[in-house]
Amino acid sequence: MSFSFSLQKILNWKRSLEEQAQILLAQKCEELKRQEKEIQKLIQRRIHQAKELEEKLKKGLKGAEFTLYHQFNEWFYRDILERKISKLIKEQEVESERKNLIKLMTERKILEKLRDKRLKETAYHQDKEEQKFVDELSVRKHFGSSSKSDHGK
Repeated sequence: MSFSFSLQKILNWKRSLEEQAQILLAQKCEELKRQEKEIQKLIQRRIHQAKELEEKLKKGLKGAEFTLYHQFNEWFYRDILERKISKLIKEQEVESERKNLIKLMTERKILEKLRDKRLKETAYHQDKEEQKFVDELSVRKHFGSSSKSDHGK
């Protein structure tokens, strides 16, 4: 008797979904890291621009040039804010993908436990059948040899 798990196709499908979810989560995490690096670069650039403006102010700066630096600094600030909002959205996507992956892993584990339980049950019943067969052979051998010895007397 060979074991055949009736839900094997579903288990295989769940494994496939889990692998896809792992890949998607990894991609989203990489995108998040990239966004964080871009934000840090922008912050560093904004700090550098602010220091540069401070140096120019000490030396004397024309009003038009000051306005240009100020507008540029404001543009950096808005860009950083937009990217931080985008990062928050990406963090929510990552969390959503993480929850989805956990759900798929749980479903796969449940199916694997069910398969293992059925495999153990099948092995148990197979062992019982084999033991029953061995017992019958022993009984036949025992009674078959004792009847031959009885006939010889």
